[in-house]
Amino acid sequence: MDKKKSMGMAHKLILSSAIASVAVATPHLFVDASSEGDKIVDKKTLRYGHVGSSVRILQEGLKRMGYYPFQVDGIFGPHTQAAVRKFQLYTALSVDGIAGPQTLSRILTLSSQNELAQNAIRKNEIQNHIQDQTEANVNLASINSNEQVPKLIVPLQLGTKSLQVNDAQTILKKLNYYTFKIDGIFGKRTKNAVIHFQKNHNLPATGDIDEATWKKLHSNNLVSYEPDHIPVINDRYGVDTSLIQYATKLVGTPFEWGGTTPNGFDCSGFLKYVYSEKGINIPRTVNEIWNYGIDVGNPSIGDLVFFQTYKPGPSHAGIYIGDGKFIHSSSSKGVTISKLNLNYWSKRYLGAKRIVQYK
Repeated sequence: MDKKKSMGMAHKLILSSAIASVAVATPHLFVDASSEGDKIVDKKTLRYGHVGSSVRILQEGLKRMGYYPFQVDGIFGPHTQAAVRKFQLYTALSVDGIAGPQTLSRILTLSSQNELAQNAIRKNEIQNHIQDQTEANVNLASINSNEQVPKLIVPLQLGTKSLQVNDAQTILKKLNYYTFKIDGIFGKRTKNAVIHFQKNHNLPATGDIDEATWKKLHSNNLVSYEPDHIPVINDRYGVDTSLIQYATKLVGTPFEWGGTTPNGFDCSGFLKYVYSEKGINIPRTVNEIWNYGIDVGNPSIGDLVFFQTYKPGPSHAGIYIGDGKFIHSSSSKGVTISKLNLNYWSKRYLGAKRIVQYK
């Protein structure tokens, strides 16, 4: 019995030591909004491969702002890394996929602002609904003549995600300043649209929606704009068109399920191989590449185009080569060039993404 008890105690000691070593190795952040919490944020960095409660809190902050649409599991994997990169890109931070002190501090600030804003907006919506029901019999003309601008909960800026961003995007889209998806996320495309709106209405062109810009958005006699020159992504994150040279040399390579070499490619294996030739590592599956890439409105040469084929969601992809064509590894023809406007592909087209050349 003494021997068994001794072995049991030894097992518990080893297990406790292992747990303690994981706890020490796992960085902690976002303890609270106090100065003590901020101090911890300043000293810690989260990166690919980290696990634990710190990563879970990071994921929750990114999820609250709409950058991380996946399960909060406390594992800093490819989805979390892609979410950090997108957040860094849209908030003008250095894009490296590592949640260092500056990135963590920005996530802490903006996710807290967004949560407060969402709560305030929901409260206002409830109050407005009650007021609307109470005043249901008031003359409609009287309501319109006394219409007020909805209150701006917090200034809207890069990284903000809220219903009020959605509202601003809707107005900007009607005026042709914003031509992209209305998603409630204040990214660089929204900022560019706001800058053009502010310039055309004699407001300081900060790109942020402050009280003055908010009131102007909800006023009359607004000036429309043709947004031909609004960039999708900053020029320094442009595509590398030399990828096409590598890709076209592989035309005729047979299709092979799971193939990743010139002996045979499946569609994502082809993309991974071409990008690896330029020293760029991308995820292995189409769905992972879709989540890894940055949204673009219309594809440029070198961007990736995605399709929904044999299952829901992105299941096939290729590289856009211009003139409405893309190169891909087809299950029937191997590596080939196809037209986007063909009936089969146009019906299944999901959108385009850019693999950002992080610098």
